[in-house]
Amino acid sequence: MNFFYPPQPIRLWPNGSFFQQLSVDPNYLAEIKYNGWRLEIHIDPKALIFYNRHGTIINIDTTLFADSFKNIPAKSVFDGELINFRTIDVKNVIVLWDCMFWGGKDLRPLPLYERRTYLDCFKLAPKKLTSNKKGQVFWNKQWKSNFPALYEKVIERNAPFEEGLVIKDKTSKYEFSIKSKFETASWYKIRKIGNHALVEDK
Repeated sequence: MNFFYPPQPIRLWPNGSFFQQLSVDPNYLAEIKYNGWRLEIHIDPKALIFYNRHGTIINIDTTLFADSFKNIPAKSVFDGELINFRTIDVKNVIVLWDCMFWGGKDLRPLPLYERRTYLDCFKLAPKKLTSNKKGQVFWNKQWKSNFPALYEKVIERNAPFEEGLVIKDKTSKYEFSIKSKFETASWYKIRKIGNHALVEDK
């Protein structure tokens, strides 16, 4: 199974009216955006393969995470974030957002809320992430409403590994491209701004 380009969220500003509208729209869910590398995980029969969002294999010891994926069928593919290279306080953590293939079954045509049920075999990400010698893999909690209040909590905590929010249409299919990166109108990103802003993704 080959790499395919994942969708990129459209950036919004936290003080914009559209952000407020999404907060009361029942079709949208919010999750914390972590400060890491976008990760496309392929479960190969012989090994784990980690790609960044440009399609380059990430140079990291994937055996650190082998135990977390040992019961996942081969030919499964996940979307998430690797928290390792860009933070000094948290290492060897993966937070999963989505599942695109499960045992060779293409889940991309399914709505997001159905695809995310395939993440239930992992642990929920704790409020505070910590490093471990062994790799840790979690699924990312989603909120149904009051996104501005969640954003303010992220600002108040001011954790280096929390970058802002991503808001997604729970009914959306998983969009992808085999040629180049692209933005999707089904996902929106609200970054920290001002003194809390972080650098752009690699």
